[in-house]
Amino acid sequence: MTSTGRLAAVAVAALALNGCARRTAAIPAQTPPRTAMRATLDRQVRNAVVAGEGDQEVRILRQRLAIAPEANELRVQLAGKYKAAGFPDLALEHIRNARLREPRERALLLEEVRLLRDQDLAGEAASTLQRYLEPAGGADPELRSWLGIALDEAGKLDQGERAHREALAASPESDVLHNNLGYNLLQQRRYAEAASEFEAALRINRRSETARSNLARAMAERPAGQDPTAAVAHWTTAVDAAAAHSNLAAAYIEQAQYQKAREEIGTALRYKRAYGPALNNLRLAAELDGRPAEITADTRERRWHRFTALMKRAFTKKETEAEARARKAKDPRTAASR
Repeated sequence: MTSTGRLAAVAVAALALNGCARRTAAIPAQTPPRTAMRATLDRQVRNAVVAGEGDQEVRILRQRLAIAPEANELRVQLAGKYKAAGFPDLALEHIRNARLREPRERALLLEEVRLLRDQDLAGEAASTLQRYLEPAGGADPELRSWLGIALDEAGKLDQGERAHREALAASPESDVLHNNLGYNLLQQRRYAEAASEFEAALRINRRSETARSNLARAMAERPAGQDPTAAVAHWTTAVDAAAAHSNLAAAYIEQAQYQKAREEIGTALRYKRAYGPALNNLRLAAELDGRPAEITADTRERRWHRFTALMKRAFTKKETEAEARARKAKDPRTAASR
């Protein structure tokens, strides 16, 4: 990884500058049998020297782990440090080594799955979950849901749907699980079924902005010709009016309805000038339909506003003059002078 390379280079430079001034206590070693697990641990310690040389806390944790390699809590702490420093591969290997000692620990399993997904290894994350779930049998709703998410991200939507439904069967009153199944169905373009799941999630938890936003998307991506008003209403509740119309524009772009997308972008920009997501959608629409990246409807609206403002001032002036003449007509001194 490029970032890893840069950080490693900095660490090596620091080692070259400061290595002579720094000493560590020699730890008398009791040489253990050279097992495969031990070889992996030794390799990770060597790799970690470069990654964590400039971090005092990491250095101390490594030293403590060298003394007590069975201490999984130290491995978890080191994994967190490496993840925060941009070394997800080292974090993953520390978590995997921890799982060699505690293979049924759910927290370690879920952290391994998260680290795999962070590195775009959704297929490996799904395989890891499947290996864990097979011997246990039964349905753990949280882990089944994670399995469904990993399968979705790996492009195995039919298997993901099955995992989501198994999770939901074990915990039918979870708004999160209804939302996750709905999102799987949305990816399969089964919009009506997806909307039903999002609505079920909202019946359980009306405050779920994720489910409401997903419901709006399901409504917006239905076949052309349907009224998008309900989708905009849901998006407005979940976010705001500018984001709602920009989201609807994105849905229209996916349907190749570029003129409608431009109209929604124009509406979004009227709510928020220079709104970034709407401008990005406008650039995308321009690339796809070959037209300039501008909103003509917005220009017409500005002209209309100028016209109505001028008319308002003109009529206000006429009314003021008429009121002045009426007052003069009622003034007895004005009548006498005439």
